[in-house]
Amino acid sequence: MEQLKHSGLGITTFVLGLIAPIGLIITIIMAAVAEASSYGGMDPSSSEAMVIGLFLILFVILALIAVGIGIGALVQKGYKKIFPILGVVFSSVVLVITIALMVIGANAGY
Repeated sequence: MEQLKHSGLGITTFVLGLIAPIGLIITIIMAAVAEASSYGGMDPSSSEAMVIGLFLILFVILALIAVGIGIGALVQKGYKKIFPILGVVFSSVVLVITIALMVIGANAGY
């Protein structure tokens, strides 16, 4: 039986799937520090709030790209599937957490 190799798409999905949650966690920590360091909280129109928002958008887009590439890697024949599966799972977790944070923020009542 022929040994299956890892596909380049699968490895890419896995790497992007690792970068997205790590980046999301770092961005959330940055937001918490910025909120706690200002008296009365962070100003929503400040430059640091905009940078934090841009990073959140960047990591969500990165997770969406990883899911798309991962689905493409999963349908390839003749390659191992572990990296695409892990990448899609990690990226999906990022998307679910982001959606949950949006729902919590929308229902916060501010």
